[in-house]
Amino acid sequence: MKDNSLLWQEPVISVCKTLSEKGHISYLSGSTTRNLILKIPVTCYYILTTANLIDLSQLFEDIEFPGKSDYDGEIICEDISIRFKVSEMPSDRTDFNILRKESLKELFTLNTLFFDIKKEIFLDPLDCYYDFREKKIKLTPDFEEIYTNKPYKIFDILYLLSDYDFILEEDKRQKIEKIPFKFRNEYRDEIITGFNHVIVTKNPYISIILMDKLNILQEILPLLADTKSVPQNKDFHPEGNVYEHTIECFKYLRKPSLPLALSLLLHDTGKPETLTRDGKNLRFPGHSRAGASIARRVLRKFGYSQEITGKVAFLIEYHLLAHEFRKMNDRQKIDLINNSMFTDLLKLYKADVSSCYGDLIDYKKIVSLYKKYKK
Repeated sequence: MKDNSLLWQEPVISVCKTLSEKGHISYLSGSTTRNLILKIPVTCYYILTTANLIDLSQLFEDIEFPGKSDYDGEIICEDISIRFKVSEMPSDRTDFNILRKESLKELFTLNTLFFDIKKEIFLDPLDCYYDFREKKIKLTPDFEEIYTNKPYKIFDILYLLSDYDFILEEDKRQKIEKIPFKFRNEYRDEIITGFNHVIVTKNPYISIILMDKLNILQEILPLLADTKSVPQNKDFHPEGNVYEHTIECFKYLRKPSLPLALSLLLHDTGKPETLTRDGKNLRFPGHSRAGASIARRVLRKFGYSQEITGKVAFLIEYHLLAHEFRKMNDRQKIDLINNSMFTDLLKLYKADVSSCYGDLIDYKKIVSLYKKYKK
């Protein structure tokens, strides 16, 4: 396969040229090559090279060696990163046996293509070309060991399922479900980054459902498991308990912002501690503010920025939008409408209501008011 249309960013071109001039072979690999095929914007370039660590340190003075298992060295250039994987391949020829060995370190076949930078051709040691054509995700032979040891790699699959309409057939899904997902602190950054990418996709509901089945949600946000035991009034929530309601909400979001997606996941986490019973009637007084406080604590723990944390807390605190509006005077309503997060608040409120009884009368009134004030 040949592709002459690739437009690389200047730092990558410069790095590849330097390696070539010093007699080293270089291949783009892994998710980089997959994204180039699918025309997905690339911000992280993985380069498999015959240059060793000493060679790299001599050629690139700004290179760092972070000690990661997936790459040996990294250069950060403004908004992109270039990551080097050192290969034992001879510098004078392409060795397909070594490329196959490298391919088997990936979780699924779509990540096993290589791009020969000098010849500008794709190399396909595991014959995955038709997987791209058929939009099917096929697992590599050693996927069990890879997934167990590097659980963050699952987010690549989830991303393709929910943003690019790829297919994971039922037998392969079942194989993955048999392997318990474990949050490994050594891969904390990779897991959180992958999780963030997945929940803001075109159709996050697809991945949310699978993350539920794979125990990923519970591992990343264990407080969500507490909501499984919290029932709700059937008159208002026929969809089920608090956890089931949270999952259902994602049916009504497409390409949400990160604060909106996080707030939807956490919007009812205040219900377990605020549950009160009046006969058969269940109430959760103050759960929105309790949830906002929980969100601040949880997101800070995972290293989210103060800006993201503040936005999520705001959305959760005011997610009972119609209820909040009934308590406000006109000035307070205008102040809330003028908040930069108000459109996300509308989306959160709509998803919350749509997932239960589906009556959007109050939502439509608020949208009408919003349009009036914005004029």
